[in-house]
Amino acid sequence: MQDNVQNTPPQMNQNYPPNFRPQKKTRWWIPVSIIGGVFLLFVIFIFAFFSFVGSSFNFDEPEVSINDETVLSIDLSNGLPEYSKQDPFSLFSGGGNSITFYDILHSIDRAKDDEKIKGILLNINGSVGRAKGAELQEKLEDFKKSGKFIYSFIESGDEQTYYNSLTADSIFMPTEGLLEFNGYGISSMFMTGLFKKLGMEYHVVGFEDFKSAADSYNKYKFSDSSRYQLEVLLNQFQDEFVSSVSKHRKMEKSQVLALLNQGLFTVDSLYKYKLIDGMKTKTQVEDFIKSKLYPDLSADSLYTKELDLVSVAKYNKSKYTPKGDIDEDKTIAIINSVGPIYSGDSENSLFGGGEYEIRSAKFVQQIRDAAEDEDIDAIILRIDSPGGSVIASDEMWEAIMEARKRKKVIASMSDVAASGGYYMAMACDKIIAHPSTITGSIGVILALPNFEGTRDLLGVTADTISTTTSAQFLNPMFKYTDADKEKLYTLSKTIYMRFLERVAESRGKTVEQIREVAKGRVWTGRDAKAKGLVDELGGLEFAIDYVKDMIGVKKGKLVYVKSYPESKEPFQAFMDALGMESKLGAAGNQNFIERVKHEFSPTMQSLILNMEYLSPEMQSQMKYSLAMYDISRKERFLMAMPQIIDYK
Repeated sequence: MQDNVQNTPPQMNQNYPPNFRPQKKTRWWIPVSIIGGVFLLFVIFIFAFFSFVGSSFNFDEPEVSINDETVLSIDLSNGLPEYSKQDPFSLFSGGGNSITFYDILHSIDRAKDDEKIKGILLNINGSVGRAKGAELQEKLEDFKKSGKFIYSFIESGDEQTYYNSLTADSIFMPTEGLLEFNGYGISSMFMTGLFKKLGMEYHVVGFEDFKSAADSYNKYKFSDSSRYQLEVLLNQFQDEFVSSVSKHRKMEKSQVLALLNQGLFTVDSLYKYKLIDGMKTKTQVEDFIKSKLYPDLSADSLYTKELDLVSVAKYNKSKYTPKGDIDEDKTIAIINSVGPIYSGDSENSLFGGGEYEIRSAKFVQQIRDAAEDEDIDAIILRIDSPGGSVIASDEMWEAIMEARKRKKVIASMSDVAASGGYYMAMACDKIIAHPSTITGSIGVILALPNFEGTRDLLGVTADTISTTTSAQFLNPMFKYTDADKEKLYTLSKTIYMRFLERVAESRGKTVEQIREVAKGRVWTGRDAKAKGLVDELGGLEFAIDYVKDMIGVKKGKLVYVKSYPESKEPFQAFMDALGMESKLGAAGNQNFIERVKHEFSPTMQSLILNMEYLSPEMQSQMKYSLAMYDISRKERFLMAMPQIIDYK
């Protein structure tokens, strides 16, 4: 019966303490299984994705065929880079056809003897340095010995743009184009007034008179020494320009100078004074070339006829039989060293890796690899750098000296090889500079900000606790004492004297002889040769021929060239980039913006983040100043040029 049923409490295990309630068994394996399953699905997806990519893309690019009556199109919109910074996403975007300076020189050499190439069309709209521009002009003049044509099209530009077009049989511009044909000049911003309003001041120690990299921090205008050396350079640039215009346009030098003083800008005035040969759009220039290639065709036939243009990137992928035998046993390594000099190996500079820069650890690894490679017979350091970190420069100097124990190492100076850039070059067996290279700037600069005035301006006090009398040395919150300044001077002078001693040893001169041509002054390659700072004058191809002779390659024979940084296949570049998105694209730009907001005042933030609205010259100066600032965050001493020598 229901009433007789009694509910008895469960029997407790005698081993448990009173009131103990045993825990229920957990099902821990359920969330672990879910996480593991999701991870497994992710791995399967990634594997499937890359299997699809691998099957969908043909990484062996098809050979390019060249038709008869083809014109080689050389586009300088992206300048003449020493090497191409590889985009890991070119695999998908198709943007992997960037070209280098050497690619262009090689393509012109090929086209000269290629019966299918009838001429060259130059699209001159990019920024090209003087040394590379001059070497390009020399190469184009050699091409013209073949009897083939060169035509140039300029949308807009300045004297350097025009200089790069001078070898052309005809120069064309659109009716509404614009060209600054009005002489050379340099502009620089000086921030001393701004710093004064903020209560800041900079203590600058420079060795010596011409080492003016920090003038923008503690002066209101160019120093006398800085003004003098820049005027000398500008006059040399203008003399070379006037001579080249006079030669190629068959004008008297006095007439060219008169036109520069008058200042020409519009296309009709340029045409009036015979500086260009016609006013045409790009399409009309192509139609003009077709009329030269097919003189027997009617106007209607020419209108519908396609002009066969081939880019440098595609032309260099076409079938090619080298002129001359290859010395199979000889290989030359070219290590491209471009941009400001930083310590370390990661591209975590203010610009997030978007700009060219030299990282000492990467350089050391590259030159060690080349020195240890038994197939490499000699090394060319191709230097295009205004300098930067003292520590990094010294680290690379040591690596070059070590490499010289195994291989011949030759420096080939590009547009700029100054200060830290010269420090690298002087470690080499020989130094080759182009006559238009900017080099020298042998000196050291130190610039330290002081914020005591800012504290006073804001009513902020500061106190210190120290264990020694020198613990507050270089504390920017307090005025630097005379003793502090004397110690800074001694430290700077020690580094400078070591620089002079190494240059003197490298050049076989006394320290006093080197000091006479040092003092931070910049020189052209031609002047540097006269002063004993370089051994030979010539460009990249001259350097290669020089090294070939040095390693015993018979005249007329070719050698293999291995370039550093080594380029990768698009798929490999993409794989290497996985997990590094913070340095790429929009994310890299965001990193730059966040650093600017974190490190600069609102006024400076506005100036930096709106840099694109400044003139190209001011943008270049701003980027250079920011690069030097970025390096100085870690180091007190710099080996850097006074400024990027941008002229208009």
